[in-house]
Amino acid sequence: MDAIYANDLTQLQTLTTQNFDLNFKYEHLSTELDDLVTPLAAASYLGRLEMVSTILECKFIDVNLPTESTRNVVPLYKSI
Repeated sequence: MDAIYANDLTQLQTLTTQNFDLNFKYEHLSTELDDLVTPLAAASYLGRLEMVSTILECKFIDVNLPTESTRNVVPLYKSI
């Protein structure tokens, strides 16, 4: 998600207010977290606390949806 990498909280908030489904995995090359990540995993990994909070406010967010490929990390694990 471009909003997360650009640290654009306003764009992310717009998506969440429009009930955009954030339970998906996408390929990202900016970090070494895994091959396919969720927006929540990316925000957690990059330390974007306000974005993590915004995503967690989404009614249907799956906090246990893991990354995919070699590590299968649960998003909030990376926030520790």
